[in-house]
Amino acid sequence: MQIPGILAFLFMGIAVHAQFNRQSIVQYQMDGLALNPAYAGAAGATSFEAFYFGNFDNLGTLSRSAVVSVHGPSYSGDRAFGGVLEFFKTGFTSEVALQPAFAFLRPAGNGTLSFGAGIGIRYFDFDDDGFGGAPANFAVLEESAGAMFRNDRFFAGLSAANFYELSLRNEDLGSPGVVPRDAPISLTAGGLWQVHEDLILKPAFLVQTVKRHFLSDDAVAAPADTRYTNLEFLPSVIVQETYLIGLLMGVSDFDDGSRLNRIGLSITLNFDNFHMGYALVRNSNNQNLELPTSHMISAGYTFAAPDQSGTPKFF
Repeated sequence: MQIPGILAFLFMGIAVHAQFNRQSIVQYQMDGLALNPAYAGAAGATSFEAFYFGNFDNLGTLSRSAVVSVHGPSYSGDRAFGGVLEFFKTGFTSEVALQPAFAFLRPAGNGTLSFGAGIGIRYFDFDDDGFGGAPANFAVLEESAGAMFRNDRFFAGLSAANFYELSLRNEDLGSPGVVPRDAPISLTAGGLWQVHEDLILKPAFLVQTVKRHFLSDDAVAAPADTRYTNLEFLPSVIVQETYLIGLLMGVSDFDDGSRLNRIGLSITLNFDNFHMGYALVRNSNNQNLELPTSHMISAGYTFAAPDQSGTPKFF
């Protein structure tokens, strides 16, 4: 195999692991728009969220990403708009993605039921030339859809992403690499239970069934499509409505018999409508091989209605 092909397969292994880590529930515990476009309507208030996520080992940074989420309701209150901007980089490629989102809101009992959809574009840069004219670079159209119920004490959402994907590329020149692409169907749910005046329990979980396919060209043979199941549980405790401390437990089972296990810790501080947090996740596979540790730093602000000012955000 020629050197470009070898590098492509090395990139594939790094990107598969890095892309997988972008799906952890610790990234969605405060703002779920990146996972479910219906969250734009379920949140009920204009919100801003940003986080930095990275995998690090002794040799340096394996991958890193930054995500910005902005959303809010319309003046009439029956619609919501938003968008997610994402930057992602490994040692072999960079990505930038933008997906606007739209949601309808409907009253449902003591809460709100919202239906959302998003469509956007993701651009792959294989040679770090930005938006230059390199023949290796290409883009894909990607989309998402979902529904969510939310009130002050409970939330549940179902979403799907990348169920149809259109690749925008030069078929004559092709791409020098193999790009893993996930099409997840995700179920999330969680709630708040007051057990003491200064203590609230907040369990939450994420269940996903994911189809993984690979974008490639004739120069490099891509692996066959595969599937995996992702399960995560994040029990948290809220102390004095200020400190949100969670313990992550998760596992992913692949069709080929491989498995990824992870444990983590997340800490978030709430200051009225502003919050900031840190999360640490350790990953290993079923051969007891320790994978690079993941770190995440997040911050967000909610522009609440006047009668809700000063109310901390917990999901």
